[in-house]
Amino acid sequence: MDTTQARCLILIDTVPYAREAEPILQLAVSAGMSAVVLTEELNTWAMRHTPYVFFVGGKVHAYVESSGPLVSLLGLVAHVVADRDPAAAKARLAAWPSLLRGLNLF
Repeated sequence: MDTTQARCLILIDTVPYAREAEPILQLAVSAGMSAVVLTEELNTWAMRHTPYVFFVGGKVHAYVESSGPLVSLLGLVAHVVADRDPAAAKARLAAWPSLLRGLNLF
């Protein structure tokens, strides 16, 4: 690993993994990583660990169901990051098929 590059954790906090999310964020921050949290509006702890917290509303007529808004926000974040270096983003996209084959998902 190249330790001269900055590292950043992008944590997507959802209800099924709520217990694990905060300790993971604490570990990353204590290791010197920057952290960005994408979470639902009911999150009360993320701002204690990082100023980079993006909230989505859960007003989709389902109890604490924010996966749709979180996916939309994640797509927007990915687009903005990829747009900063289109050549690098294109190279990463080209590399994905061979990386995924190694996972034997299908």
